[in-house]
Amino acid sequence: MNLFIEFVGYPGSGKTLLSKRLKKFLNNKKFKLIKADKYFFDYYSSGFVNKLIFKNYYKYKIKVKFASNLIFKKQHKYLKSKLNRLIKKHKLKDSIDNFKRLLNLTDLNNSSKKMAIDNFEIDLCTFFLSKKKNSYIYNDEGIIQKVYQLYKKDLKITKLEREINRYLKNLPLPNILVSIDTDFNKSVKNSINRDRGFKYNIENISETKKMFKKIDFILKKKLKKKTKLIVIKNKKQVDKKFKNIQNIL
Repeated sequence: MNLFIEFVGYPGSGKTLLSKRLKKFLNNKKFKLIKADKYFFDYYSSGFVNKLIFKNYYKYKIKVKFASNLIFKKQHKYLKSKLNRLIKKHKLKDSIDNFKRLLNLTDLNNSSKKMAIDNFEIDLCTFFLSKKKNSYIYNDEGIIQKVYQLYKKDLKITKLEREINRYLKNLPLPNILVSIDTDFNKSVKNSINRDRGFKYNIENISETKKMFKKIDFILKKKLKKKTKLIVIKNKKQVDKKFKNIQNIL
């Protein structure tokens, strides 16, 4: 199995920005850091023509998630068969079923749920691919971050905690979990101003804040003893925390 780093935090907290900064920081020090889904795509591509096709398929996939089988039907079918094989080999069906159960506690529509399941399977199966020399894998929207998709008005914290614990029960955990502890209001502002990604519903912002704070509390309580948890509270801490990650690697 590979060594995994995952960034978690409120949508708009700066996970993607900091993950790219960490990638640059480590790659300068001869650690090759690669995003999880790209690692998956690269793992199954071989030969110049095949690599070129998968390179373009991956670019397209980033824009429309994994539902790009109309344009890259052959590649989609091939990767789906690899996913199904890994799921069967490593007995991952329960983890996927738990994720589907979690999706029922979200306001995502059916199309978005299908995309979420496809991408969850890629992130999950990547844990079970052989390690490439000097490669470390990161994700800024990985399997732990998926719980931030949860949102149901008046969902009691006891039910929320029970479902999150059920979801995490059979999952492989990242070796290092980097929690971006950004102010919620700042995260909302960042989310609103960006072109793509999660957008907060301003009409329900107070309920969303309560929900996300509950999720954040449950995650830290559950995972602090099971993985290496690194919390970044402000920009001044970034380089120091990245050096800690380097030392762990």
